[in-house]
Amino acid sequence: MNVEDAEKFAEQALKTFQPGTKFNLIPLKSVHKSYDTWVFRCKVKGENKSYICKLGARDLSGRRKLKNQYEKLIEAQKLLGDVQFSTPVPYAFLEQECALFMEDCKGSSLKSLLPRLSNISEAAPYMEKAGRWIADFQAPTSQATVFDPTPHLNWLRKKLLKGEQGALIIPEKVLFKKHFTQLENLAEKAHGLPSRNCVTHRDFHLGNLVFKNNGATYGIDFENSKDDTALRDIISFLFDFVISWDRTHLDGAAGLNPAPRAFRAGYADTDTADQVFSWFQKFSALKTWSNLGDQSAFSPNRAHKFQWLQKFVDDPHILLQ
Repeated sequence: MNVEDAEKFAEQALKTFQPGTKFNLIPLKSVHKSYDTWVFRCKVKGENKSYICKLGARDLSGRRKLKNQYEKLIEAQKLLGDVQFSTPVPYAFLEQECALFMEDCKGSSLKSLLPRLSNISEAAPYMEKAGRWIADFQAPTSQATVFDPTPHLNWLRKKLLKGEQGALIIPEKVLFKKHFTQLENLAEKAHGLPSRNCVTHRDFHLGNLVFKNNGATYGIDFENSKDDTALRDIISFLFDFVISWDRTHLDGAAGLNPAPRAFRAGYADTDTADQVFSWFQKFSALKTWSNLGDQSAFSPNRAHKFQWLQKFVDDPHILLQ
């Protein structure tokens, strides 16, 4: 859809959502591109009120995708009972118009905030709130368990097999295999230690956490959420923070510890063994590494990410310091 078609469809959906109300539409994506999904801020004319309208492709696949997002948002609302750590309120899903209406979270994502912060200590309060948010999201479904590295190792073995068969390009494959062997050897030490499973966000990164103007912390985009190892959300968020901070502030690993430490303080996980955390960090870095593709075609951002993935693999305690 181009922006002209998307605006037309949004206006049609708004007539059903709030008949008789006039809106100004503000596209939240580049108006110079076409997308399967468009997002608009819908400001009520003459009032200090607005909504977010998410439009999907008007076909079976598009409707299923957007309906799933609506249902996942409702589920997330039920999981989060604290208004200070919540999600956008889902207002309506209009199947015929393939439109989802939700609360307009006026604020800034942590991703957009990073360039405004001059030092790592300024990031720590935001990271503490990030840890608290994901803890609140996971808590209602969280269950104590013992860690089993087997399915994670099997996943990487399949990647390695594809690499050997030429169906997948793994950068620095020889080095990757060396680290995988180390991961196998460490598995025995992590196996059977305390861990937690829960409904996880599964796309928890800096862009999906919004600090509202009223001080509340909101998570967004729950379409991938499902039961998984609780550490999946934690490691992915910390990876994104460290890589993004370094890219923004160009200070490398020096002085990064206060931010991950603040996040872990907010998350307050007293159950998961440190050995499990370190093992899952190394696994997660290798998992992302295996998906990077051809190293000769790396963009500067991807090359920077690869450098950090190697650091996460080399030092599995880097986020626990």
